[in-house]
Amino acid sequence: MFENAKLWNEPSSSACKAANELLQQTLLLAEREMARPDDDFRDDEGRLPLQQVEHGGQTWRTGDWVHIRNPNDLAKPIVAQIFRTWQDRAGNKWVNACWYYRPEQTVHRHEKHFFDREVVKTVQYRDHRVEDVLDRCFVMFVTRFSKGRPRGLPQDKEVYVCESRYNEDNFRFNKIKSWPSCLPDEVRDKDYEIDSFDMPTRLRKVPSPIKHLLRDDAKEADEFPKPTWGSQNAPPIVGAVHRRPLEPHESPPPQPTPPPISASAMTDLNPSMFSIMREIPAEGIQRLPLPMSRIALYNITISTNFILATPKFTLKLSPRSSIL
Repeated sequence: MFENAKLWNEPSSSACKAANELLQQTLLLAEREMARPDDDFRDDEGRLPLQQVEHGGQTWRTGDWVHIRNPNDLAKPIVAQIFRTWQDRAGNKWVNACWYYRPEQTVHRHEKHFFDREVVKTVQYRDHRVEDVLDRCFVMFVTRFSKGRPRGLPQDKEVYVCESRYNEDNFRFNKIKSWPSCLPDEVRDKDYEIDSFDMPTRLRKVPSPIKHLLRDDAKEADEFPKPTWGSQNAPPIVGAVHRRPLEPHESPPPQPTPPPISASAMTDLNPSMFSIMREIPAEGIQRLPLPMSRIALYNITISTNFILATPKFTLKLSPRSSIL
Protein backbone atom coordinates (compact mmCIF):
# COMPACT_ATOMS: atom_id res chain seq x y z
CA MET A 1 0.00 0.00 0.00
CA PHE A 2 2.77 2.42 0.94
CA GLU A 3 4.79 1.55 -2.16
CA ASN A 4 1.76 2.09 -4.39
CA ALA A 5 1.22 5.54 -2.89
CA LYS A 6 4.87 6.42 -3.52
CA LEU A 7 4.75 5.01 -7.06
CA TRP A 8 1.66 6.90 -8.22
CA ASN A 9 2.36 10.26 -6.55
CA GLU A 10 5.08 12.86 -6.95
CA PRO A 11 7.86 12.63 -4.31
CA SER A 12 7.05 16.15 -3.17
CA SER A 13 3.31 15.51 -2.85
CA SER A 14 1.56 15.31 0.51
CA ALA A 15 0.32 11.78 -0.28
CA CYS A 16 3.85 10.51 -0.89
CA LYS A 17 5.17 12.17 2.27
CA ALA A 18 2.32 10.71 4.34
CA ALA A 19 3.02 7.23 2.92
CA ASN A 20 6.70 7.50 3.93
CA GLU A 21 5.78 8.58 7.44
CA LEU A 22 3.24 5.78 7.92
CA LEU A 23 5.74 3.23 6.61
CA GLN A 24 8.33 4.28 9.17
CA GLN A 25 5.80 4.11 12.01
CA THR A 26 4.69 0.63 10.90
CA LEU A 27 8.26 -0.67 10.83
CA LEU A 28 8.87 0.78 14.29
CA LEU A 29 5.78 -0.93 15.73
CA ALA A 30 6.82 -4.23 14.15
CA GLU A 31 10.26 -4.00 15.76
CA ARG A 32 8.71 -3.35 19.17
CA GLU A 33 6.42 -6.37 18.83
CA MET A 34 9.29 -8.61 17.79
CA ALA A 35 11.30 -7.48 20.79
CA ARG A 36 8.60 -8.45 23.29
CA PRO A 37 9.29 -11.61 25.30
CA ASP A 38 7.22 -14.73 24.60
CA ASP A 39 5.57 -14.48 28.00
CA ASP A 40 3.75 -11.35 26.82
CA PHE A 41 1.85 -13.49 24.30
CA ARG A 42 0.84 -16.28 26.65
CA ASP A 43 -2.77 -16.62 27.69
CA ASP A 44 -4.01 -16.87 31.26
CA GLU A 45 -3.10 -20.57 31.33
CA GLY A 46 0.44 -19.94 30.16
CA ARG A 47 -0.08 -21.15 26.61
CA LEU A 48 2.04 -19.62 23.88
CA PRO A 49 0.30 -19.88 20.47
CA LEU A 50 2.43 -21.36 17.71
CA GLN A 51 1.89 -21.43 13.97
CA GLN A 52 3.08 -25.03 13.85
CA VAL A 53 4.73 -27.72 15.92
CA GLU A 54 7.32 -30.31 14.92
CA HIS A 55 7.76 -33.85 16.13
CA GLY A 56 9.28 -37.00 14.69
CA GLY A 57 10.29 -35.26 11.49
CA GLN A 58 6.72 -34.08 10.86
CA THR A 59 5.26 -30.58 10.97
CA TRP A 60 1.72 -30.23 12.28
CA ARG A 61 -0.46 -27.18 11.58
CA THR A 62 -4.01 -26.02 12.15
CA GLY A 63 -6.34 -27.87 9.81
CA ASP A 64 -4.29 -31.06 9.58
CA TRP A 65 -6.23 -34.33 9.89
CA VAL A 66 -4.45 -36.71 12.23
CA HIS A 67 -4.54 -39.99 14.09
CA ILE A 68 -3.97 -39.50 17.82
CA ARG A 69 -2.98 -42.23 20.23
CA ASN A 70 -6.07 -43.78 21.84
CA PRO A 71 -5.26 -45.11 25.34
CA ASN A 72 -8.55 -47.06 25.32
CA ASP A 73 -7.71 -48.98 22.15
CA LEU A 74 -4.28 -48.67 20.58
CA ALA A 75 -5.56 -50.40 17.43
CA LYS A 76 -8.13 -47.63 16.85
CA PRO A 77 -6.41 -44.23 16.99
CA ILE A 78 -8.55 -41.15 17.52
CA VAL A 79 -9.57 -39.46 14.26
CA ALA A 80 -9.20 -35.71 14.77
CA GLN A 81 -8.52 -32.32 13.17
CA ILE A 82 -6.03 -29.87 14.67
CA PHE A 83 -7.56 -26.52 15.68
CA ARG A 84 -4.66 -24.97 17.62
CA THR A 85 -0.99 -25.54 18.31
CA TRP A 86 0.77 -24.15 21.37
CA GLN A 87 3.59 -24.47 23.88
CA ASP A 88 3.40 -24.52 27.67
CA ARG A 89 5.78 -22.77 30.07
CA ALA A 90 7.88 -25.91 30.39
CA GLY A 91 8.50 -25.94 26.65
CA ASN A 92 6.21 -28.88 25.87
CA LYS A 93 4.32 -28.61 22.60
CA TRP A 94 0.64 -29.40 22.30
CA VAL A 95 -2.21 -29.61 19.81
CA ASN A 96 -5.87 -28.90 20.43
CA ALA A 97 -7.95 -31.17 18.21
CA CYS A 98 -11.61 -31.90 17.46
CA TRP A 99 -12.47 -35.57 17.80
CA TYR A 100 -14.44 -37.58 15.24
CA TYR A 101 -16.04 -40.75 16.62
CA ARG A 102 -16.23 -44.10 14.88
CA PRO A 103 -19.71 -45.73 14.73
CA GLU A 104 -18.84 -48.24 17.46
CA GLN A 105 -18.05 -45.34 19.82
CA THR A 106 -21.56 -43.86 19.61
CA VAL A 107 -24.99 -44.66 21.08
CA HIS A 108 -27.58 -45.39 18.38
CA ARG A 109 -30.54 -47.56 17.33
CA HIS A 110 -29.65 -51.17 16.69
CA GLU A 111 -30.96 -50.89 13.12
CA LYS A 112 -28.86 -47.87 12.21
CA HIS A 113 -26.55 -48.22 9.21
CA PHE A 114 -23.26 -46.46 8.53
CA PHE A 115 -20.98 -45.94 5.57
CA ASP A 116 -17.79 -47.95 5.45
CA ARG A 117 -15.06 -45.87 7.17
CA GLU A 118 -17.65 -43.35 8.41
CA VAL A 119 -16.88 -41.02 11.31
CA VAL A 120 -19.09 -38.38 12.99
CA LYS A 121 -18.10 -34.93 14.21
CA THR A 122 -18.29 -34.29 17.94
CA VAL A 123 -17.93 -31.19 20.11
CA GLN A 124 -14.96 -32.71 21.91
CA TYR A 125 -12.01 -30.30 21.54
CA ARG A 126 -9.18 -31.84 23.52
CA ASP A 127 -5.53 -31.06 24.21
CA HIS A 128 -2.89 -33.65 23.37
CA ARG A 129 0.88 -33.67 23.63
CA VAL A 130 2.41 -33.56 20.16
CA GLU A 131 4.07 -36.88 20.98
CA ASP A 132 0.60 -38.48 20.89
CA VAL A 133 0.07 -37.49 17.24
CA LEU A 134 0.74 -40.72 15.34
CA ASP A 135 0.32 -39.95 11.65
CA ARG A 136 -1.79 -38.25 9.04
CA CYS A 137 -5.23 -39.20 7.80
CA PHE A 138 -8.04 -37.33 6.07
CA VAL A 139 -11.78 -36.82 6.53
CA MET A 140 -13.88 -35.99 3.48
CA PHE A 141 -17.44 -34.74 3.40
CA VAL A 142 -19.86 -37.30 2.02
CA THR A 143 -20.50 -35.33 -1.18
CA ARG A 144 -16.84 -35.63 -2.26
CA PHE A 145 -15.82 -38.96 -0.78
CA SER A 146 -17.15 -40.97 -3.72
CA LYS A 147 -15.47 -38.78 -6.33
CA GLY A 148 -11.79 -39.11 -5.54
CA ARG A 149 -8.92 -39.05 -3.07
CA PRO A 150 -7.13 -35.98 -1.64
CA ARG A 151 -4.25 -35.09 -3.93
CA GLY A 152 -0.83 -35.69 -2.44
CA LEU A 153 -2.05 -37.91 0.39
CA PRO A 154 0.07 -41.08 0.46
CA GLN A 155 -1.79 -44.25 -0.40
CA ASP A 156 -1.05 -45.78 3.00
CA LYS A 157 -2.96 -43.01 4.81
CA GLU A 158 -6.56 -43.65 5.82
CA VAL A 159 -9.41 -41.59 4.33
CA TYR A 160 -12.71 -41.37 6.23
CA VAL A 161 -16.15 -40.09 5.24
CA CYS A 162 -18.32 -37.81 7.38
CA GLU A 163 -22.01 -37.03 6.97
CA SER A 164 -23.27 -36.12 10.44
CA ARG A 165 -22.63 -34.38 13.73
CA TYR A 166 -23.07 -36.42 16.89
CA ASN A 167 -24.53 -34.91 20.05
CA GLU A 168 -23.39 -36.85 23.10
CA ASP A 169 -25.92 -35.19 25.38
CA ASN A 170 -28.98 -36.62 23.63
CA PHE A 171 -27.29 -39.21 21.39
CA ARG A 172 -28.61 -37.62 18.22
CA PHE A 173 -27.13 -37.63 14.72
CA ASN A 174 -27.74 -34.54 12.60
CA LYS A 175 -26.82 -34.24 8.93
CA ILE A 176 -24.17 -31.59 8.30
CA LYS A 177 -25.53 -28.83 6.07
CA SER A 178 -22.32 -26.83 5.64
CA TRP A 179 -19.00 -28.65 5.77
CA PRO A 180 -16.85 -25.47 6.05
CA SER A 181 -18.63 -24.67 9.33
CA CYS A 182 -16.98 -27.76 10.81
CA LEU A 183 -13.45 -26.60 9.99
CA PRO A 184 -11.03 -24.21 11.76
CA ASP A 185 -11.34 -20.56 10.73
CA GLU A 186 -7.81 -20.59 9.33
CA VAL A 187 -8.65 -23.18 6.66
CA ARG A 188 -12.39 -22.66 6.24
CA ASP A 189 -11.97 -20.84 2.93
CA LYS A 190 -9.21 -23.10 1.61
CA ASP A 191 -10.21 -25.96 -0.64
CA TYR A 192 -8.17 -29.03 -1.49
CA GLU A 193 -7.69 -30.79 -4.80
CA ILE A 194 -8.57 -34.42 -5.38
CA ASP A 195 -7.39 -37.10 -7.76
CA SER A 196 -10.67 -38.13 -9.31
CA PHE A 197 -11.64 -41.77 -9.67
CA ASP A 198 -12.33 -43.07 -13.18
CA MET A 199 -15.90 -43.65 -12.02
CA PRO A 200 -17.50 -42.34 -8.80
CA THR A 201 -17.73 -45.11 -6.25
CA ARG A 202 -21.14 -46.16 -4.99
CA LEU A 203 -21.51 -45.51 -1.28
CA ARG A 204 -23.28 -48.28 0.58
CA LYS A 205 -24.29 -48.33 4.21
CA VAL A 206 -23.68 -51.37 6.35
CA PRO A 207 -25.30 -52.45 9.64
CA SER A 208 -24.00 -51.12 12.94
CA PRO A 209 -20.79 -52.86 14.04
CA ILE A 210 -22.21 -53.16 17.57
CA LYS A 211 -25.80 -54.18 16.83
CA HIS A 212 -25.07 -57.50 18.55
CA LEU A 213 -24.86 -55.61 21.85
CA LEU A 214 -28.64 -55.08 21.92
CA ARG A 215 -30.09 -56.62 25.07
CA ASP A 216 -32.62 -59.41 24.55
CA ASP A 217 -35.09 -57.59 26.79
CA ALA A 218 -34.63 -54.16 25.14
CA LYS A 219 -37.87 -52.20 24.68
CA GLU A 220 -38.89 -49.03 22.89
CA ALA A 221 -39.69 -47.35 26.20
CA ASP A 222 -36.19 -47.90 27.62
CA GLU A 223 -33.95 -45.02 28.61
CA PHE A 224 -30.90 -44.39 26.46
CA PRO A 225 -28.08 -46.78 27.33
CA LYS A 226 -24.72 -45.31 28.27
CA PRO A 227 -21.41 -45.82 26.49
CA THR A 228 -18.56 -47.52 28.31
CA TRP A 229 -15.87 -45.00 29.21
CA GLY A 230 -12.23 -45.65 29.99
CA SER A 231 -9.46 -43.05 29.87
CA GLN A 232 -10.69 -39.51 30.42
CA ASN A 233 -8.82 -38.20 27.38
CA ALA A 234 -10.16 -40.67 24.82
CA PRO A 235 -13.47 -41.59 23.17
CA PRO A 236 -15.62 -44.31 24.78
CA ILE A 237 -14.26 -47.83 24.81
CA VAL A 238 -17.51 -48.86 23.15
CA GLY A 239 -20.87 -47.23 22.54
CA ALA A 240 -24.28 -48.85 22.96
CA VAL A 241 -27.41 -49.72 20.98
CA HIS A 242 -31.11 -49.48 21.84
CA ARG A 243 -34.57 -50.20 20.47
CA ARG A 244 -36.10 -46.78 21.03
CA PRO A 245 -38.41 -45.37 18.31
CA LEU A 246 -37.00 -43.43 15.39
CA GLU A 247 -36.62 -39.71 15.95
CA PRO A 248 -38.65 -37.47 13.57
CA HIS A 249 -35.51 -36.46 11.68
CA GLU A 250 -34.18 -40.02 11.33
CA SER A 251 -34.55 -42.21 8.26
CA PRO A 252 -35.53 -45.87 8.54
CA PRO A 253 -32.83 -48.44 7.84
CA PRO A 254 -32.37 -49.45 4.19
CA GLN A 255 -34.46 -52.38 3.05
CA PRO A 256 -32.66 -55.51 1.86
CA THR A 257 -32.61 -56.23 -1.86
CA PRO A 258 -35.21 -58.88 -2.79
CA PRO A 259 -33.63 -62.23 -3.69
CA PRO A 260 -33.69 -63.31 -7.34
CA ILE A 261 -36.35 -65.74 -8.52
CA SER A 262 -35.04 -69.27 -8.27
CA ALA A 263 -35.08 -71.68 -11.20
CA SER A 264 -37.65 -73.82 -9.40
CA ALA A 265 -40.01 -70.87 -9.08
CA MET A 266 -39.79 -70.26 -12.81
CA THR A 267 -41.24 -73.70 -13.51
CA ASP A 268 -44.58 -72.36 -12.26
CA LEU A 269 -44.67 -69.93 -15.17
CA ASN A 270 -45.73 -70.75 -18.70
CA PRO A 271 -45.86 -68.78 -21.96
CA SER A 272 -49.59 -68.16 -21.63
CA MET A 273 -48.96 -66.19 -18.43
CA PHE A 274 -46.58 -63.84 -20.25
CA SER A 275 -49.11 -63.14 -22.96
CA ILE A 276 -51.61 -62.24 -20.23
CA MET A 277 -49.13 -60.06 -18.38
CA ARG A 278 -48.46 -57.94 -21.47
CA GLU A 279 -52.06 -56.81 -21.24
CA ILE A 280 -51.93 -55.91 -17.53
CA PRO A 281 -50.73 -52.44 -16.39
CA ALA A 282 -47.79 -52.34 -13.96
CA GLU A 283 -49.90 -51.23 -11.02
CA GLY A 284 -52.33 -54.09 -11.60
CA ILE A 285 -49.79 -56.89 -11.48
CA GLN A 286 -49.47 -56.43 -7.71
CA ARG A 287 -53.06 -57.68 -7.29
CA LEU A 288 -52.59 -60.88 -9.26
CA PRO A 289 -53.19 -64.18 -7.41
CA LEU A 290 -50.43 -66.70 -6.89
CA PRO A 291 -48.43 -68.07 -8.60
CA MET A 292 -48.33 -64.98 -10.83
CA SER A 293 -47.83 -62.70 -7.81
CA ARG A 294 -44.41 -64.27 -7.34
CA ILE A 295 -43.10 -62.31 -10.29
CA ALA A 296 -44.72 -59.05 -9.23
CA LEU A 297 -41.53 -58.09 -7.38
CA TYR A 298 -39.46 -58.01 -10.57
CA ASN A 299 -39.16 -56.36 -13.94
CA ILE A 300 -39.48 -58.99 -16.67
CA THR A 301 -38.18 -58.42 -20.17
CA ILE A 302 -39.27 -61.10 -22.60
CA SER A 303 -37.63 -61.88 -25.93
CA THR A 304 -38.67 -64.78 -28.10
CA ASN A 305 -36.14 -66.88 -30.03
CA PHE A 306 -37.19 -69.79 -32.16
CA ILE A 307 -35.09 -72.94 -32.11
CA LEU A 308 -36.51 -75.80 -34.13
CA ALA A 309 -39.81 -73.94 -34.23
CA THR A 310 -40.03 -74.14 -30.39
CA PRO A 311 -40.49 -70.80 -28.53
CA LYS A 312 -37.84 -70.13 -25.92
CA PHE A 313 -38.30 -67.33 -23.36
CA THR A 314 -35.31 -65.38 -21.99
CA LEU A 315 -35.98 -63.58 -18.68
CA LYS A 316 -33.97 -60.63 -17.38
CA LEU A 317 -34.69 -60.05 -13.66
CA SER A 318 -33.98 -56.96 -11.60
CA PRO A 319 -35.57 -55.25 -8.53
CA ARG A 320 -39.05 -54.02 -9.38
CA SER A 321 -39.71 -50.59 -10.83
CA SER A 322 -42.11 -51.48 -13.63
CA ILE A 323 -43.18 -54.38 -15.80
CA LEU A 324 -42.43 -54.24 -19.49
